Amino acid sequence: MPNGASPQYRGVAVNDFPYQLVRASNELGTMFDVARVLEVQPSLVYRWIAGVDLPGKERIEELNARLEPLLLTA
Repeated sequence: MPNGASPQYRGVAVNDFPYQLVRASNELGTMFDVARVLEVQPSLVYRWIAGVDLPGKERIEELNARLEPLLLTA
């Protein structure tokens, strides 16, 4: 991996995942709506955005697949 580059998972860098969640929230209206689309607890979405913990590579790919249609229309 080049200096300073973040690992990429299906087009989304791990460091970009929290940003994608915020973008999805802007599209849907609230973090609760994002949690509903991702089928997770809202508190987990807030933890991911805060960087407290992030899901693993496979989970990021799965969640990103659910977010992509929302973000492509943005």
